[in-house]
Amino acid sequence: MNLKLCDIDLDAGILHIRNAKFYKDRKVVMAKSLVKHCRAYCESVHAFSDSGNSLFPCRDGQAYSYRAIHNIFRNLIRDAGIYYGGRGNGPRVHDLRHTFAVHCLKKWTFSRMDLLVMLPVLSAYLGHSDMNGTQHYLRLTADLYPYIQSVLNVEYDNIIPGLGGECIAKQ
Repeated sequence: MNLKLCDIDLDAGILHIRNAKFYKDRKVVMAKSLVKHCRAYCESVHAFSDSGNSLFPCRDGQAYSYRAIHNIFRNLIRDAGIYYGGRGNGPRVHDLRHTFAVHCLKKWTFSRMDLLVMLPVLSAYLGHSDMNGTQHYLRLTADLYPYIQSVLNVEYDNIIPGLGGECIAKQ
């Protein structure tokens, strides 16, 4: 909402997020496709703008208010036929952040990337100060557990050798 033109570096593909959650600043690397869209957007909307102007201005040139963003989002989900569960039940704009994080974890899981290595990357990207906030998203990927278990069985089944002989089931 509060990004200014000076916060976007289209050459380096970096957004400078200022005064975000817990009043923290961070830099976020953008995908090349997003840089391309942002460049076209800036050429169209900001040909004569100052660096201090709002990146996404409303009609009066100022940044959108939280209420305006909320109303736009509600209209978009209504138009998409998505049920709004009411206050506290969402979906909310912030749920897009959660969806992004869970999709990253799922993509990495299906790509067989090491989540112990990738979790700190996601944590830094989301601007978390510690891993606790990021680990929260792991519970949202519970539907992947059967897949993860099957991969582990194939990849690591022979790590612990058998004792040779039949298994005796406890009764």
